[in-house]
Amino acid sequence: MAFDIDNCFAIYEDREGYLWFGGVNGLFRYDGKKTKKMQMTTDLDKKSVCAIAQDSQGHLWLGTDGGVVHYNGQLFQTIKSPHIGPVLQILEDRDGSFWFGTVQNTLVRFRSGQ
Repeated sequence: MAFDIDNCFAIYEDREGYLWFGGVNGLFRYDGKKTKKMQMTTDLDKKSVCAIAQDSQGHLWLGTDGGVVHYNGQLFQTIKSPHIGPVLQILEDRDGSFWFGTVQNTLVRFRSGQ
């Protein structure tokens, strides 16, 4: 398998067995046979993907150099918050809160829907 990804920062295998790769030139999904560059809407295609996580509902969360992006399998949505900058790590805790580790050496707790 070979494909064009610059500086691969994140690799994640989801529950369905897809491999996800994040790097300077976006997000890629590998299904075991072929690789697809995911077309993120708006300006998200210009973001470096640094972290990938899957939540309890099966949705993907992406840490980028521009903040956090939520992917529900169909739509990419930027999570807007003045407290979230470039994100390097993502974790969902047992209470359903998300924790984002940022490049500013901060840890941000985020509760979806609030």
